[in-house]
Amino acid sequence: MLFQNLDLVNFDQEITYDLVSEKKAEEAFQLTEIELGLKKPKRWSRLMGQHNLISALSKKPVNKLRKKYFPGTWNIHSRVDVDKDLKELIFKQVKYKRSRYDPDTNDFPVLLKLLEERGREALQSKDCIGKFGWSVDRVEFSHSLLTWHIATHVCYIDDSRKNGFAKDQNCAMSTSLSNYMLYLMVQCPNMLATELSGTRYTDTRIHLHRLLFIRNTHKEADKKLSMDKLDTLSFPKDQVKAFFYELLRRPSTMLGEIEEQQEEKSALLDGCMLAMSLQSSETQDGWPNEKKWEMISEVWVEMLMYAASHCGWKEHADALGRGGELLTHVCILMAHLGLSKQCPPEVSKQLAGQSKRLRDFTARIVSENEDFINLHLNHSITAKSNHSIILKEWDLFAVDFDALSDAVEVKHHPLYSGGGTEVIGSVNGLVFLRRSETNIAVYNLSTRECKKCYVAETEIPRRDLTTGYVYYGFGYDSYGDDYKVVRMAQFVREDGSGDGGGGGGGGFGCEYEVKVYRLKNDKWKKIEGLPIRLRLLSKPFFHILNRRGYGVFAGHALHWIVPQRRQLGIRDCVLGFDIRDDKFFELPQPDYENKGMNFQVDVGVLEGNLCVMCNYEHVCVDVWVMKEYGVKESWCMMFSVQGIKWISAFMFLRPLVYSKDGDKVLLEVNGEKLFWYDWKNKHAKVVRVRGGPSSFGSEMYVESLIRINDGDPIGWKKQQELDEEVEERKTDRNKRFQRTNSCFHFPRYSCSSYSILPRADTGVMIHSSLKTENGEKNPSY
Repeated sequence: MLFQNLDLVNFDQEITYDLVSEKKAEEAFQLTEIELGLKKPKRWSRLMGQHNLISALSKKPVNKLRKKYFPGTWNIHSRVDVDKDLKELIFKQVKYKRSRYDPDTNDFPVLLKLLEERGREALQSKDCIGKFGWSVDRVEFSHSLLTWHIATHVCYIDDSRKNGFAKDQNCAMSTSLSNYMLYLMVQCPNMLATELSGTRYTDTRIHLHRLLFIRNTHKEADKKLSMDKLDTLSFPKDQVKAFFYELLRRPSTMLGEIEEQQEEKSALLDGCMLAMSLQSSETQDGWPNEKKWEMISEVWVEMLMYAASHCGWKEHADALGRGGELLTHVCILMAHLGLSKQCPPEVSKQLAGQSKRLRDFTARIVSENEDFINLHLNHSITAKSNHSIILKEWDLFAVDFDALSDAVEVKHHPLYSGGGTEVIGSVNGLVFLRRSETNIAVYNLSTRECKKCYVAETEIPRRDLTTGYVYYGFGYDSYGDDYKVVRMAQFVREDGSGDGGGGGGGGFGCEYEVKVYRLKNDKWKKIEGLPIRLRLLSKPFFHILNRRGYGVFAGHALHWIVPQRRQLGIRDCVLGFDIRDDKFFELPQPDYENKGMNFQVDVGVLEGNLCVMCNYEHVCVDVWVMKEYGVKESWCMMFSVQGIKWISAFMFLRPLVYSKDGDKVLLEVNGEKLFWYDWKNKHAKVVRVRGGPSSFGSEMYVESLIRINDGDPIGWKKQQELDEEVEERKTDRNKRFQRTNSCFHFPRYSCSSYSILPRADTGVMIHSSLKTENGEKNPSY
């Protein structure tokens, strides 16, 4: 995964730069989490390990057995949050480094020089490279890291004692980064790729232990005293602080003692000298404390970037197996902005060219081999692989079925323009999208091929009628190898009378127009000879709630529920529309159990089989499945759902898919929750999806390579631009009208009656009577 993402971020650095550089720091780091696959169950904790050399002196001695059987864990003193301020600091420094390099010049040596910086630029920006440059330029990286670690914490101790300045933001970020980098040196030395890091750390620790032993026992320590012996020693915090207070009070004397006990690879002396120089910048150079800590924090971010860009991808990948490290996120962030020596510009262009040739070749092979496309689709369906759940609200979200953890907003579809798009249905990896009655499309979310459908006008049969609710369905005609859209437009009287439903165009007796759209020829066909049952289809608000107005495709037909009319003795009816010969029919229903309660029937699809949900007064729901399509005797009651404590009423229930082991079924309940239901043990477990809408309708989706005739994978972008221009012109026109209206008086209109609530995601046409303020009907409407 990591190696694939390395290729992706380098294919077109201009695109990734534009994508990432415009983000806020928090969003940029979220992108790296998604990129690295850490939005799944084993995710990055957003914590960074801490190891402090000076604090370690006060820790209890570590048992040898613990070192042997729990290697490394004893080195982690604590973990701290990678908070927003730290992300802002890192992101700011990464973008600043990118601003000093132009990938278009292909000047790879300049890039290499930038990536070799580990504090020099921060020092140079504060005009102090001459004073502190020795600590970052002329020493090995592990020595420089230890030197700045010691200096940072000596400064922290001194400032805490003098003025309590240790709570400064830059000070807190500097100490946490310092502890994190030392944690990497001790816990993950391979990620720092420094040859002598272990030796330098050990020698520095022995050096400090020996000095404290001498000062507190007043005995000369044996030079041959091993680290194992010194590890058995610990020193109270007061004694450790007293040592550094003495260093700050009598630097010449203490530095002499430190030099006298010098170990070969120890960085203690350089760290103490750097600390003295940093503290003297306040008195000698007149620096405010804030400036000093700002510089120190910038040095640590440069060191972090240096380590991130020099760590091998294998080591980054190994870290992902442990949940990820901040260092890896910084590395991916830099790569997105073109700051990666592992893929120079000329190599990036070669990769891009190879990738394009591979995509073209694959597309050609796939387009010429229908068997391969069908084999891929059948395998995905039977193995339950490449499945997602689409959550439909004002916006669309996709949830990976294997993970069921995070919802990702779908913004790349052809009708996306501020939300309000509905998924009417999904068949074989194609989805039918609707944003308005005149803006519909068929789209493959995987290949991003799309076709914006020509829309036929609705022919209103009489002057006293207007359009009410519009029903849709989407299905596959296996005879003609074509995809079809069914549109059923309801007509109601303008005054709301005569529809038997209490106004609002919701009762029986309504007239309908049914048209079928064929994807292949981009044409609509009007269906004649409509069944009488169709006139009973509408019931006030019934089909708006839980999207019952969208036909369910199963077998070879679309299905809607014609709701019962108890006052007329009419039962629920499953009305089918055969997608092959464009004919309506009634489907036989199961013999529902008599539980002494009224019930309402809904229709759904469960892994290709038609199912009905018999809801007994919101207390219990029986789910029946038709094993052999069209055969009444094949109805089988699969399971019954009731008595779940955290669900007070089953207002609506829809089964989505069986688990891979077949023991559970995933259910959508009340448009608010998804949960796994084990029907054998009568046990339910909520599925918690992060980042999704609070209320939704759900649709199963399987990825496929199905082609859309005349489908244009990029043409929808042009159409979207045209749509946005139209919206912009409308907005400008409304603004001009408002300005004109402020100068001249126009009668104000009020809506006296609505047929239905105006929700953009329900497929409802608004029907209202407009009147002026004095009650007169406006003839122009």
